[in-house]
Amino acid sequence: YLAYGISSSGSDWVTIQVLRIQDKHVLPDTVSWVKFSNISWTHDSKGFFYSRYPAPKEGDNLDAGTETNANLNHELYYHFLATDQSEDILCWKDPDNPKHTRPASVTEDGQYVLLYTFETCDPVNKVYYCDLSALPDGLEIYKETNNLLPFVKLVDSFDASYLDVANDGSVFTFRTNKDAPRY
Repeated sequence: YLAYGISSSGSDWVTIQVLRIQDKHVLPDTVSWVKFSNISWTHDSKGFFYSRYPAPKEGDNLDAGTETNANLNHELYYHFLATDQSEDILCWKDPDNPKHTRPASVTEDGQYVLLYTFETCDPVNKVYYCDLSALPDGLEIYKETNNLLPFVKLVDSFDASYLDVANDGSVFTFRTNKDAPRY
């Protein structure tokens, strides 16, 4: 499968669609109100992580890209393939910091999902991780519990940029600008 984003008229808003590569069939999966997000599949190909803002309330301007208000409460979700977006699980939110953005990515080995938190456009971020292999019932159980994923703080300050390069089990290698004058 291939999940891809489509935006209209230069808007930052993206609608994610899914293509079955084998026969080039576009599936009915549609994920809306996505902005400042990665699309990162779990290794079982059951679905993907993405970040989005809450949909506008009834009566608000629904023409994405023409609004002038600030977007708040960027949240991390998981979309199960062949389900409606209303069934996606909320994996992480932080209502105490509504202006932060939170893209995520699954590590190459598929064991972890890394959550990056950005305060501004400056090259500094926090990093949290969730060990997907430690979830005894997988992500499916989170559909029923409404609990957030058990993320662990790895870097909890906005002192530098930390982007995942690789991991060997629980040992991570990050590209960083910390103490790097020629970054």
